[in-house]
Amino acid sequence: MNKYEKAVEAMSRNGHTAYVVEEPVYDNGYNVETQFQVWLESWSANLETTHEFRLHENDIDEWAEIYDLYKLADVSDNNEQQNEQ
Repeated sequence: MNKYEKAVEAMSRNGHTAYVVEEPVYDNGYNVETQFQVWLESWSANLETTHEFRLHENDIDEWAEIYDLYKLADVSDNNEQQNEQ
């Protein structure tokens, strides 16, 4: 799982709607790489509509770290439950 997928998973655990977008980068007609982006849907009560925002790379890194913390907590919880049995 890459950091973009981790960020989306962590955000969904917090009740946010986010998704990964893959964007091919071309050079002289050849696909040289794929750039990943994370977009977040945000509800605007004032406008009564949903907006989409592209997350900055720093925000993606932070959410990926939060995902890792969730995974550590999940493993810790599972170990405690097994020890209680």
